[in-house]
Amino acid sequence: MISRVRRGVAAISVASLLGVAFARQVNAIILSNDVDLASSNFDGFHDCVSKERNCQVIGAPRLIEAAAAGFDVDQLDQLQITIETQGAIPPPEWVALNVFLYSSLSPAPGPHGPLRLILQDPSGPTGTFGLKDFEGFDDLKTFIKTVHRDLIFTVAASFRSQHQLKPTDIATITLSGLGQWVAVDLLGVVADPPSTNAVVVPPRSMDLALALVRMGLQSENRPVDLGVDGTNRPVGFTHIVGLPSQARLQGATLRFLLTPSGPFFTTDYILFDEGVNKVAAGEEGAPVVALSHVPLSPLVGDGTRFTGMIDFTDVPLMLSPAVPFPETPDRRRNLLGQLRDGRLNVIVTDDTTLIGSLLTVYLRDP
Repeated sequence: MISRVRRGVAAISVASLLGVAFARQVNAIILSNDVDLASSNFDGFHDCVSKERNCQVIGAPRLIEAAAAGFDVDQLDQLQITIETQGAIPPPEWVALNVFLYSSLSPAPGPHGPLRLILQDPSGPTGTFGLKDFEGFDDLKTFIKTVHRDLIFTVAASFRSQHQLKPTDIATITLSGLGQWVAVDLLGVVADPPSTNAVVVPPRSMDLALALVRMGLQSENRPVDLGVDGTNRPVGFTHIVGLPSQARLQGATLRFLLTPSGPFFTTDYILFDEGVNKVAAGEEGAPVVALSHVPLSPLVGDGTRFTGMIDFTDVPLMLSPAVPFPETPDRRRNLLGQLRDGRLNVIVTDDTTLIGSLLTVYLRDP
């Protein structure tokens, strides 16, 4: 329920590329904080990120690096959940934390289905609770001790209200202490992949679609979707994350899973917003990130697929796409500013099979 999959259909012709802006496609996953302000009916849930919807969740989705060296389950006591109501909003009937694996974003398995911690009829003098107050806490500790995976918590809650709510009637649920507030967007898969690559039709902004059209007209190389093998063709997509208005960016990473598709893999490169916008305007796409400057590691047990990560606070850049690339980049830059609108255009060109891409934006707690 909390991991929403948005679906759509798109093709890669010139006309259709210009018409599929921001359509969510198969295997595109955004983790949502879902809060119901009407009843306990799950069909009434909506993503709670703004005061205009009479609720806000602060500090979640929350990344818990449970696989980090030295992590101990006793550290879970540091995570606090605070529930505040203002105006006609009543206290919640229940609050739950849904648990997902990072970076596959699949639900963590529990003894009776997806792992979920739930607090029924929360009440107390301070409105602040710890994980030990939630049903399922022992299941969470057992899972962490057994599996050793990083986790993401999202919030779900139900408020039964019979009042006509005003904008000033607000419920606020805040997670603080242990972990990192994040916004995430996954296209395809970057962890625990199946044996064969799935084709994923990604969302594309208008600027990115136009850039792909121009690249195709210049080289007659038709752009493809994620998971499509081949050479001499670009792969383009747009990551979209919901950034709460009160959130401040602290960092971001782009993780990807790929397969080199040809002998010229070392000449491949990545364009982000600045380069994509230049291509869309009919100019040379630059700056670029040379894939040879990104550390790649073979997937465990798989010698054909590789994982890589780019830190947006320290991006290696080449000022021109001219190849061959030297051993070191021209410069390194902080590109966090390109993520302030919650969108990131990406084009990978052109002998790489891109299987999946995960954008994680790290936010400061207030």
